[in-house]
Amino acid sequence: MRSRLAATLACAVALTPLAVAAGSPAQADSFESSVPRAVCGPGSFPESGLQGQVPLADRKSGRSQQGYTCNLEMLGQYQGEGTTWVNPQYKHCAYNATSFFGLGRKKSEGVQVIDASDPKHPKLTANLTSPAMLTDTWESLKVNEARGLLAGVSVGPAVGTLAFDVYDVKTDCAHPKLLDSFASSDFTAPATTLNHEGQWSPDGKTYWSSSLTGGGLTAIDVSDPAHPSIAGIAGIGTIGFTNHGFELSPDGNRMYLTTAFGAGMVILDVSDFQARRPAPMIRQLSSLMWGGPASVGQHTIPVTYGGRPYLLLAAPLRRQGPALGQLPGQRLPGAEVHQQRLPEAVTRRPAVLAAAAGALALVLGVGIGMAVGSGDDSGSSSAASLAPSKVDIGFSQDMIVHHEQAVLMAQLVRTRTKDPKVAALAAGIEDDQLLDIGAMRGYLALWEAPVLPSGPPMTWMVAMPAHHVGSEMVPMPGMATTAELNALRTAKGGKLDVMFLKLMLRHHSGGLAMPTDAGDHAALPVVRSLASRMAFHQREETSTIAALLATKGAKP
Repeated sequence: MRSRLAATLACAVALTPLAVAAGSPAQADSFESSVPRAVCGPGSFPESGLQGQVPLADRKSGRSQQGYTCNLEMLGQYQGEGTTWVNPQYKHCAYNATSFFGLGRKKSEGVQVIDASDPKHPKLTANLTSPAMLTDTWESLKVNEARGLLAGVSVGPAVGTLAFDVYDVKTDCAHPKLLDSFASSDFTAPATTLNHEGQWSPDGKTYWSSSLTGGGLTAIDVSDPAHPSIAGIAGIGTIGFTNHGFELSPDGNRMYLTTAFGAGMVILDVSDFQARRPAPMIRQLSSLMWGGPASVGQHTIPVTYGGRPYLLLAAPLRRQGPALGQLPGQRLPGAEVHQQRLPEAVTRRPAVLAAAAGALALVLGVGIGMAVGSGDDSGSSSAASLAPSKVDIGFSQDMIVHHEQAVLMAQLVRTRTKDPKVAALAAGIEDDQLLDIGAMRGYLALWEAPVLPSGPPMTWMVAMPAHHVGSEMVPMPGMATTAELNALRTAKGGKLDVMFLKLMLRHHSGGLAMPTDAGDHAALPVVRSLASRMAFHQREETSTIAALLATKGAKP
């Protein structure tokens, strides 16, 4: 993953001085007033705004790509292929995942095992290249400290399926031993839902994977890590939630699950799985939603303030900030939940959760394999209500084609431009639109619809642009011609920047009609949310592009 994202994600830590283990609340004194701003000594490179925050100005200027430090001294470094998303550690070893997008072109594939027993000279000791580790684990690569197990699921470009790999790192953390993988004849791979995030139960006997939007959850029984088996597969999409990161209570009976597009949280009773009861069910206890289409719930962190249990909820995309949900008294966790915005006195702590630039791809989950109950047993919407319309399908098909050209143009410029602002813009477009493509491909796969449209583009639109009325196959608005793309490939210097900015401005402006229409008329809420977020981002980037063109003395 590029340093821009890595630096951003490195800032996303729990509010200090809390030390929160996976799935376990931590005790801490509450703050009565603002925490003073840290004094950063010589050699520091602190944030330009609030500590822990990466402001938009830093992303536009390229400043965020240089990283942030405060009173830190580098003892040693292993760069290798860099890293992506979530990278756990165990004892003196680190496990650095690498991105799917460089697959086949990296010198060091899969998960890199770094031995830091000599902190001044960390070294690569192994590469984990079993199916899941090779094809990018995103936020699923996790260590269970209690049992010394490392595991992850295959995610690929943004959503994936099939592979679950588990390693023994307790015996020798620098040389993990593969205990089982997708290829094992003793393991039925979690192939019926798509994977994105994952987490261990605190006792290390169950590994959970969430399949992004729509609600798929897979519980894998790892009581015998050499012979894991699926304990159950659930699709809670029938109650309308879009899954992302999660934590579990110390006893493993409650799941605190975040939702994406918009941001929120669902608390689930998963005790049937923890107890290995026959015919297990997941029961919804409560939910709390607060984000709009441009927000994503990232993860939950159980904490305790003044003896009261809380969940710290991070909503990292765009202008959403962290929030606290309170779990009052000794009642069933989640029976009452209310949102509290963090006051200024809290948000000025040195480690406010930073905004991660990467948007999260979505797939529509389908309930398979076991029943999923709600807290009041009031039932859920029918499967028919989740059927996509021609708008859902047509939008996803056409937008994949439109996005793929934007990604191509961004890739042609990102590493060749000399302007850090243009490079940052291109990198952001590439990241965001690749994730969108992964989301829409996931939708289409679940709908059993082809990736490419079979007829003229944009005929699905309720408000089709006038020049697209009829059956004649014409290019979608904003698309660059082959000649323009060839010219972009050979352009250099300032000419390259201006040509890219003009082409991308036209591309964004021309394509805006599609997400705008789908945001209003798609049948599925997850598609409407995704489309609305696309439109929001493209309008923001259009303003940025126009401003960059003005600084170069060029007209749009």
